Amino acid sequence: MTELFFRYYRDVTKYNVLFTLFITVMSQSAFAIPVSFGIAGNIFSFFIYTHFQSIEYYFYLNGGLSKNRIILNTFLINFLLSFILFIVIWKINWN
Repeated sequence: MTELFFRYYRDVTKYNVLFTLFITVMSQSAFAIPVSFGIAGNIFSFFIYTHFQSIEYYFYLNGGLSKNRIILNTFLINFLLSFILFIVIWKINWN
């Protein structure tokens, strides 16, 4: 089951990373990375994945993972990673 979840996580994170790179280049701020990856990028990537690959959710449901569960777990992982990254960037900039 975890292998199935990480397949979804990898697929959704591809969209998230592309969105984060775009926002970072446009804003030219290091603090845009954790904010866009942890919050806005998640929303964007869930929307894009649902729009283009909504049939894939049946595959995960047959594997025992509900749509809400994998979205919530993906959001929590990305939010935790972005929080850690925010602290690292903040320490680098203020020390």
